Amino acid sequence: MSVDLDGLDGRNPMAYFAALGTLLVADRMDPAARVSLAWRAGPIPRPVLHGVSSLESLVEQLDGDRRAWVDAVALHFENLDEVKLDAATQRRYLRACRAANDGGRSAGLAAALVAEGVFAGTGDGKPTDLHFSAGQQRFLSIARDLSEKATAEDLVECLAGPWTYSRPLKTFGWDVSDDRIYALSVSNPAKDTKLTVPGADWLALMGLPAFPVVSAGASAAPPGSGGTWKRGTFTWGVWSESLDAASMRAVIAAGWTAEVRRSRVGLFREFQCAIRRSEQGGYGSFGPAAVLWDCG
Repeated sequence: MSVDLDGLDGRNPMAYFAALGTLLVADRMDPAARVSLAWRAGPIPRPVLHGVSSLESLVEQLDGDRRAWVDAVALHFENLDEVKLDAATQRRYLRACRAANDGGRSAGLAAALVAEGVFAGTGDGKPTDLHFSAGQQRFLSIARDLSEKATAEDLVECLAGPWTYSRPLKTFGWDVSDDRIYALSVSNPAKDTKLTVPGADWLALMGLPAFPVVSAGASAAPPGSGGTWKRGTFTWGVWSESLDAASMRAVIAAGWTAEVRRSRVGLFREFQCAIRRSEQGGYGSFGPAAVLWDCG
């Protein structure tokens, strides 16, 4: 039993995160099913989820998990809107998430957002390099908004496609289409009502626990990140062998090394894109993906 997730383009980081999030949620909701994920090779790599009977049953699981986040500590602790926290608040947040009895939801997400003891010059904690929000767009506020307003129909759109960009909900900024260069716009895009794909944003957030951060100097570095906060890179790979959640986590944590290329996971392509941050406000975005390595 398998389901093709044709709405997800493996060249787009947000779609990639969403594919991993789909696997992690399906595994959390039904561990006995031994759900696994592979990618179909081709110009556009598309994920296939094994161990599920239909898209409808999968979406039912995913939407049920979304509703289970309603009181999750990671999203609701002390009504925080951000994860750039002073030392005392950071300590309380991480302890509360690790102790939460919510099936590992809070502990897993917190480990992907905050590296304990990493602080900016202002004294606020440095979040993951995959933190792109700034100004009025605050990370935990975006997550709560999506957890409350994303629908089963949004999840179907994400997984089956096409992405219509018809909903005015907040976004984490991981979609490559968010890389809008102001100089090439007729008008300032900040004045536009931004339309998004909330199902993809939500499932991408669910995939973030596959990228736990570690302290790397003054950065909270997830697997695949490189460069600096202002001028960084992100690298990821797609594979042909079906990997369960634990194996997928292990491969990502190992990094895209020569050993992984030679392993039996069937790694067939690696991508890399630039991480850009605006000088004003610090909003982040991914640049277009480039093929870094291909098995052919």
